[in-house]
Amino acid sequence: MKMDRLISIIMLLLERKTVSAAELAKTFGVSTRTIYRDLDTIGQAGIPIVTHMGANGGVSIMEQYKVDKRLFTTLDIASLLIGLGGVRSALSGEEIGATLAKVRGLIPEEQLAEIEFQSNQIAIDLTPWAKDARLSGYLTLIKTAMTGRRTLRFDYTNA
Repeated sequence: MKMDRLISIIMLLLERKTVSAAELAKTFGVSTRTIYRDLDTIGQAGIPIVTHMGANGGVSIMEQYKVDKRLFTTLDIASLLIGLGGVRSALSGEEIGATLAKVRGLIPEEQLAEIEFQSNQIAIDLTPWAKDARLSGYLTLIKTAMTGRRTLRFDYTNA
């Protein structure tokens, strides 16, 4: 979990100019002290963290520090955001929220408005029409099997 949080923090800081430690703590459901330890770890990994004092202060990644965000095209990132938005309707929001933050961090600032526009044109709602309490359990079972590299067998029954 810590590694996911560290990567999410990096991606969030790449996405925004400055974020307060309190906002990061709220976003990731941890204490501000944990955020400060995470920021220290990120700094030790060679990513330059800058602290800004004052009412609008917070932390950011040094402006000169560059990460190549050209790995994905605008359409690629918009498609990822659309897909993740649909998955978010069926799974718990916490994990998907962190993943969305990472993907948004891939968006170059000058393309942010265009990609947000594209990704908001389509909404995929995967919630079942009739609320099925078993769905969450099934998805957790599938996820656990995938994480443990286990084989699943499905039996299909036509309604």
